[in-house]
Amino acid sequence: MRNTRLNYTLFGIGFGLAFPLLAIISDCFIFNKLPFQFNSVIVRIQQNPIHYIIFLAPFVLGYTFFRIGGSMASRYLLTKRLRQSNTALNESNQLLDAFNYHVSHDLKTVLNNQLTLAHMIDKYVQQKEYDRVLEISQKLQEVGANGLNTVTSFLKIGEEGFGYENDESIPVEAEINRIVTENQLQNEITVNFRKSAFKTLVINKKVFESILLNLLTNAIKYSTSPSVVTIDLDFQQEAKQITIADNGIGIDLKQVGDQLFKPFNRIKNNLNKEGNGIGLFLVKKMMLSVNGEVSVKSEPGAGTTFILTFHPKYSAL
Repeated sequence: MRNTRLNYTLFGIGFGLAFPLLAIISDCFIFNKLPFQFNSVIVRIQQNPIHYIIFLAPFVLGYTFFRIGGSMASRYLLTKRLRQSNTALNESNQLLDAFNYHVSHDLKTVLNNQLTLAHMIDKYVQQKEYDRVLEISQKLQEVGANGLNTVTSFLKIGEEGFGYENDESIPVEAEINRIVTENQLQNEITVNFRKSAFKTLVINKKVFESILLNLLTNAIKYSTSPSVVTIDLDFQQEAKQITIADNGIGIDLKQVGDQLFKPFNRIKNNLNKEGNGIGLFLVKKMMLSVNGEVSVKSEPGAGTTFILTFHPKYSAL
């Protein structure tokens, strides 16, 4: 935005400087056929005071083009943010479609399993095979616990809504350190701040904590050595960007493709650790909700880097 204004301003000043020069050349040497002498030019300027007004052209045109440049920059920025908003809306709709599919699929599976086990219990009670009844009863409890976990996951996703209020300016480094300490992660992960181009971020505090906590616990979970993350706070044009790089086992993005942020998608890994498949989905959902985006860089055995980009609010225009 600043570069656009500067370019327009320099153009206005340049054009303003050329304008009086052309006026002098035309007045002195084309219309009045004066000799090419400095004194002749000075005398002609004194005889024709309009030149003094023309000399103001660099200032007038420079300021005019400065205002035009500001208007063009604001228009460009608004158009860019509208495109980002449309992209975020489309991505949100796709995520919701995937979420609705998995809700119906997972709940249907849980209910079918419970119904099948209930029929089996009824069968073995009638046959008085009580050992089998106990065995099936234990499986029924496991299925019920899994169903409860599934419903809890759905509720958590529902709680993390798309609209957030009560934004506040938070000190990023201090807030990340607080998240680590209050969640008792200080003995499980080391957080190093490498670059701090900005200090604060305007965001809902709970949303920020949810995003960072998901990424930090993933770094701990998928590391074969003491977990370390390196965090950079930097600018990407008008946006603030937080980069979080861990030393974990990494992800084969060529194999995973665009499935990484889909709900209930459980990525296979050589540690045989399995999550509930909603952590990164929630991260993406919350980033979209605050006019942001999340991207990832990773290779197997080379750790994973998440890039959180927070675009300015529309009210900043």
